[in-house]
Amino acid sequence: MRYRLVIVVASFFSLIVVGCGGGKLQGVNPTPTPITGPFSNASLSGPYAFVFSGTGASGFFAVAGSFQANGSGNLVSGTMDINNSSGVSTNVPFTGAYSVIPNGQGSATLTSAVQTFNIHFVIISSNRALMTRFDNNSVGHGAIDLQNPAAFSAAGIQSQFAYQFTGVDAGANPLAMVGGFTTDGAGSVPAGLHDVSDNGTPIVNQPLTGTYTVAGSANGRGTLALNTSLGTLHFAFYIVAANRLKLVETERTPALAGEALGGVNASTSLSQCGPCVFAWNGFSGATPFAAAGIYFIDGKNGIPQGTADINLGGSVSTSTLSGAYSFAPQFRGTASFASVAGAPATFAVYAISGGWLTLQIDPGKVVTGLAFIQTLAGTPHLDLSFDGSYGFNFVGATFNAQADEVGQITTHDTNSNGAGAVTGAVDINNAGVPILGLGVSGSFTMDKTAFGIITMQTSNGTQHFRLHAIGGFGPVFFVSADSNLVAAGIFEMQGQ
Repeated sequence: MRYRLVIVVASFFSLIVVGCGGGKLQGVNPTPTPITGPFSNASLSGPYAFVFSGTGASGFFAVAGSFQANGSGNLVSGTMDINNSSGVSTNVPFTGAYSVIPNGQGSATLTSAVQTFNIHFVIISSNRALMTRFDNNSVGHGAIDLQNPAAFSAAGIQSQFAYQFTGVDAGANPLAMVGGFTTDGAGSVPAGLHDVSDNGTPIVNQPLTGTYTVAGSANGRGTLALNTSLGTLHFAFYIVAANRLKLVETERTPALAGEALGGVNASTSLSQCGPCVFAWNGFSGATPFAAAGIYFIDGKNGIPQGTADINLGGSVSTSTLSGAYSFAPQFRGTASFASVAGAPATFAVYAISGGWLTLQIDPGKVVTGLAFIQTLAGTPHLDLSFDGSYGFNFVGATFNAQADEVGQITTHDTNSNGAGAVTGAVDINNAGVPILGLGVSGSFTMDKTAFGIITMQTSNGTQHFRLHAIGGFGPVFFVSADSNLVAAGIFEMQGQ
């Protein structure tokens, strides 16, 4: 069985992975770190939208919705759309409860007549939290973002969007789509493009049109129909802001979920990008693949240099990157690399504010990703700093199973020399076996190129990650550097 996942990072990131190996990580649990910090139930207050997806006992599932958090531990006025092996349930009301501890970690229960979901999360700020599904026999992953009700109308989301969806096709094989479209403010999607990888079969640079409605003036819910190379796909979406939507498909197959972000003109974005920090994840053939790194562009259609740290089925390596790029005036471009893990690689890229959404369009690959412009001036990361409190999550493949983690760490760069200790706590759902509140200890280094290494030890084993920082208070991408885990993920600084 191939395991797939969705990761949502500082803007948006969708990833797919497959399983590998056999057995569980073993280790010694570090001394639990005292749980301190500024967070409480009051840190989650107001209207929020969410999307998460993953693998249950009967296969792929995806959920999108919204709720009101009252700041005192209750979720009210909840609505969600569920796509799972039992079918599709739309516009489902739910209630719930949540609890937050001082370091920002928390848990919530979403209770409806259709299904109950238990989730664990870590608060980045009052605007955002990263989450993991924490049910027995089900593993899932996503994010929660504060909504702006001023955008809850058809006219409120008039924009040019880039989007990235992952899920499964009718045969339960991995499916990924990336693209761009415009909304006219009156219910029409007059123009767009998209690229697809269906179990490694690419369909590239295809036109797209569609329609949309926004009926949820109270919760930001709407519907979207996209005419694509896969047929007409129908989605429920929840508005975060005028330039951000969380979506789940309302056909059982194909079944997709993800986000759409207000994009920018591709050629304008291009002039801003160099260097770009990226993360990729998915599969190469039947082998799990994850990577993170940096590449440079020369402003003349060239990618003269770069580096990718790669985990291919547990084999860890570093590739030197070079290649070329091209862009059309709107929506779409391509980035081609001469060698990634020993083979040429071409990606379709769609511009978002500050970076690109990507999909590999080579046969036999289902690899999605995200690139962000690296901030060079006056940034703490590029000044040898990785010092502070961070929330993180990732989804990976470990021993023929999906493994999700969500947690909080504090890094201690006491000598301001780009190295120090790591403490924290993590919740792990390893193949549908939830493990709560593991203490974390470890160490890190970070150099002036914003490349680093972090080691985190828990009772579930020791994990090693290679870090690539965007700079400033932006996110830090990471890729696993272990033979028994293939994963890419994100650290986000709390309070930002």
